[in-house]
Amino acid sequence: MVDKFKIMNILKDKKIRNPIAILAAFICLLTLFFPWWSITIGDGTISVYPYIIHNPDQPIGLVDEPAQTYRMVAFTIIIIINFVLISVGSFLKGILAKASIGIGSLSMLGVVFLFKGAIQENLDKVAKGEYVSPDAPGRIVLEPEGFQVFLGRFIETSYELGLYLAIIAALLGIISIFLYDVLITKYKK
Repeated sequence: MVDKFKIMNILKDKKIRNPIAILAAFICLLTLFFPWWSITIGDGTISVYPYIIHNPDQPIGLVDEPAQTYRMVAFTIIIIINFVLISVGSFLKGILAKASIGIGSLSMLGVVFLFKGAIQENLDKVAKGEYVSPDAPGRIVLEPEGFQVFLGRFIETSYELGLYLAIIAALLGIISIFLYDVLITKYKK
């Protein structure tokens, strides 16, 4: 059996060496609770998170296309790994701390880049008619962010808070690496 007091004493001895990295890690995890992109068609909004597509008409909203599902699972796993890397890095010293925070932060920027690419890829498929029934009265070309009217319906697409939080988390992590020497001196025992 694990002795709770022993674990608490070990954790008590650990000092946060990089509070900016801890903030970056927290924001990294927070990105999972906010949508990254949304599309509003008329009165209905579909919100896209890294792990699910939430459609109010279909509350569970998981995508049917296997490639999309795998991609979304991969995004979620990578975000959680980034959280762990940045968190652990905030307690480490020296080059290990910088490497851990740096890998987590740059990987987070990679997830943002890949997510935006996936959104554009799906919008291109909509433009080609791949997600529309063959008897649909027309094709629509959508941009990742913008407003349009199509067949009398107002359509708005936009990046959402989750994506911006992911960018902020990555940038804070990178900034914490550059300020590492200042922070380590200030928060030294």
